[in-house]
Amino acid sequence: MLGEEGTPFQGFFDDNTLVMLLVEPESGQIIAANPAAARFYGYPVERLSRLRISDINTADPAHTRAARMRAVRKEANAFEFQHRRSDGELRDVEVFATPVRDGPRTLLLSIIHDSTARKQAERALQASEERLRAAGEIVYDRIYRWDPGSDQIEWLDRGSRAPGGPIAEVPVGVADWMSMIHPDDHEGARHAWERRRHSSETFEHEYRIRSGDGSYRHWLDRSSPLVDDAGPPFAWVGGCTDVTERKRSDEKLRLAATVFTSAQEGIVITDRHANIIDVNDAFTRITGYTRDEALGRNPRFLSSGRQGRDFYETMWRSLHERGFWLGELWNRHKDGTLFAELLSISSVRGDNGDIQNYVALLTDVTEQKAYKERLEHIAYHDSLTNLPNRALLSDRLHQAIAQARRHATTVAVVYLDLDGFKEVNDGFGHDVGDRLLIEIAGRLQNALREEDTVARLGGDEFVVVLVGLPDPGACADLLPRLLAAATRPLRVDDQVHEISASLGVTFYPQPDPVDPDQLLRQADQAMYQAKLDGKNRFHLFDAEQDRNVRGQVERLGQIRAALQSREFVLHYQPKVNMRTGEVVGAEALIRWPQGSGGMRQPADFLPLVENHLLAATLGEWVLETALTQVESWKAMGLHVPVSVNVSGCHLQQTDFIDRLRRMLQTHPAVDPADLTIEILETTALMDLAHVSSIIQQGKQLGVVFALDDFGTGYSSLSYLKSLPAGQLKIDRSFVRDMLDDRDDLAILEGIMGLAAAFRREAIAEGVETAEHGELLLQLGCELAQGFFIGRPMSADDFVQWVDSWQPPPGWRRQHPIQTADLPLVFALVEHRAWVNEFDELVTGNGRAELPVGADECHFGKWFRGEGEERYGARSEYEEIRTLHNRVHQVAEQLLGAYSEGRHDESLARLGELHDLREMMTMHLRYLVQAVGQPDR
Repeated sequence: MLGEEGTPFQGFFDDNTLVMLLVEPESGQIIAANPAAARFYGYPVERLSRLRISDINTADPAHTRAARMRAVRKEANAFEFQHRRSDGELRDVEVFATPVRDGPRTLLLSIIHDSTARKQAERALQASEERLRAAGEIVYDRIYRWDPGSDQIEWLDRGSRAPGGPIAEVPVGVADWMSMIHPDDHEGARHAWERRRHSSETFEHEYRIRSGDGSYRHWLDRSSPLVDDAGPPFAWVGGCTDVTERKRSDEKLRLAATVFTSAQEGIVITDRHANIIDVNDAFTRITGYTRDEALGRNPRFLSSGRQGRDFYETMWRSLHERGFWLGELWNRHKDGTLFAELLSISSVRGDNGDIQNYVALLTDVTEQKAYKERLEHIAYHDSLTNLPNRALLSDRLHQAIAQARRHATTVAVVYLDLDGFKEVNDGFGHDVGDRLLIEIAGRLQNALREEDTVARLGGDEFVVVLVGLPDPGACADLLPRLLAAATRPLRVDDQVHEISASLGVTFYPQPDPVDPDQLLRQADQAMYQAKLDGKNRFHLFDAEQDRNVRGQVERLGQIRAALQSREFVLHYQPKVNMRTGEVVGAEALIRWPQGSGGMRQPADFLPLVENHLLAATLGEWVLETALTQVESWKAMGLHVPVSVNVSGCHLQQTDFIDRLRRMLQTHPAVDPADLTIEILETTALMDLAHVSSIIQQGKQLGVVFALDDFGTGYSSLSYLKSLPAGQLKIDRSFVRDMLDDRDDLAILEGIMGLAAAFRREAIAEGVETAEHGELLLQLGCELAQGFFIGRPMSADDFVQWVDSWQPPPGWRRQHPIQTADLPLVFALVEHRAWVNEFDELVTGNGRAELPVGADECHFGKWFRGEGEERYGARSEYEEIRTLHNRVHQVAEQLLGAYSEGRHDESLARLGELHDLREMMTMHLRYLVQAVGQPDR
């Protein structure tokens, strides 16, 4: 992932003071958040990284967010939102989002800027304009005459136009008037009133007074003295004006002015002709121009020339049609340098609807643009060699193919792998290996033309794309130069290293259509052939030969890539004791999820690796993942042993036991006995001595071994004696058909006998119905797995399954039947088999010689002979006799109709025959259960 610890991106991401989020665009899941984001939103980084964008952007509808994310996946964009912090506070934000590549997927890097202060400034300016438009002439709300001698107030009006309504019970004494003044203003008002007694000057004072609705209003009290020639004023005439709204407006204006001057965003206000009438300090800081230098000028004086006429025409069209424009552009600083800015412009209209002003807010995003470029470089270049990586190589290949089509030229794709690099890397350390790769990368670049591309895929693998060739032969000189660049001795410190390279070459165009991925696979295949031919050479791809092996090679490559990108998962199928209901373990089964939500079945890919070294790599991954899961379950308090299938190729590895020992050591919480290794019976027979040795050594480690699909190979007594596996897994094919196939039932009975004789534990696969389980329990097999018990499921689903699993009640009532009663079980199976064969006969798919008489079928012969002798005295026996006779009567009628050509009638009555079969089966099962009771 981009943000993996220790990568350049991680340091840039974590140490940055800008608020940054990495977002998965489809789901809106926040993948990563830096510490600055945690501080801004008020969440710990770990908590914030588990949220979705919808958790913090609650104002936008889901479809709007999804549309914006789809847009950003194609190119960078900027938006305005309101985001909610952890304490519930809403903050205005501007989001600059850009796509970044993370392996095969695209993520969105969002840089969030807090624009709350700017928004407040915009709203304050708008409110100021509204107040100016609404302002009318000031009039007095109350007029009074005060006589200082009597201290009485005579109100010259009895109403009030002030907000809040008239003052109730208007007092006539100063003391009463003073009682209505706000306590905080009372002392000042009293002193002012007293000063008027000894003054002859016009008086003005402001205070708060209680209105008729109980609220306090701000009043401006202006009064003038009435004097005569004799001496001091004999009266005062004054007027009171409600200035509450003015006070509020003044406060808002002061706030707007503060925001305007202190905002970090540049603010520009123009008249309707786009001439600047005001700018703030941030504008000067961003552009270098002072307020005086900007006033009266059109903002185009900042233009960098990078945006053309179409750009500005689109901007002005948006301003006139929507009243708003938001975008990114380049402008020129006073010192001549270019800077990128995020600009939002709003048009301000008057009461008549005409545009009066424009207000623009600009943010310098030059650093963010540089960060984006660095991110793109990280996303598309190899961090070690600075060469293009796989993502950029793919883009270059697409361009090369398009160019070859336009100009009818040839493209050569060269896959280069270093020979002997692993020995240098292992013997002298990764630091020496890295320096060697950097040197090789430089040499390859110097050996190529300017228009060619060299990319590093990882490890010691490089790809070269040669473009504009007139024909394939034109690269004859370039290929030896590439080989020479890789084979020249390299000196690292005081040590000289000699390596070589193997090159695989393929060309475009070809007779059959090919895409860039196919070209890479062809070149890779040719490189592999160069290694087989002796290394230090190049090999040209043979299209004819490839047609024969392409399918298998491509599928192996897909499996290898899927393993490297961790696409595989393990599902777990439960194993249970059917009698007690205890969960005794789980079989780990590999699955390969598909992008559409489906799942590739193991049969689609495991046979491809069966005899390939990739089988061992895949097997190690399964073992490691299974042991990790056992540890995880143990930490949850769930003890579930796990079994793993090991292929013959994996088992043949000389270091199998050593690697198994190390794997167990890295999982100390896992008891080795909690791991069962399942070996196919056919695999064991291929090298009996080697497999026996592996089992012996594994048992010394404490690991359990089982023979899988037992009964499908060439089982023998000497074979069982030679292999010390503790468990036999009965193949599902015998279990699945044992209810209807006497031979499969006989094989199953024989396997159970072998297991008992050699003291091996037996477990049956393929239990698909409750009847399968009942019959197995009657045969003495208690351990089983199958779809009826539980299908393979994810680890999380397995935990839920364990909590809810209950065996059918009928299983607890089953007991192993005596050997003498086994013919009864075989008779039941033979009867079901006979009905199935009759179905095939009537439908035209069976044999014509099927015995139809009640005394002719195998069951009838047993029933009237050995069966009647052993069970004839039981009450159930007569009911079975009646049902059996009825089965054959209906069968004879159906067969007669079929023979006379009345096929529809015979088919229509098959359901009646099936009902009789089920009734008879039920009575036979009752009889089996009765004779199997321990006290009988």
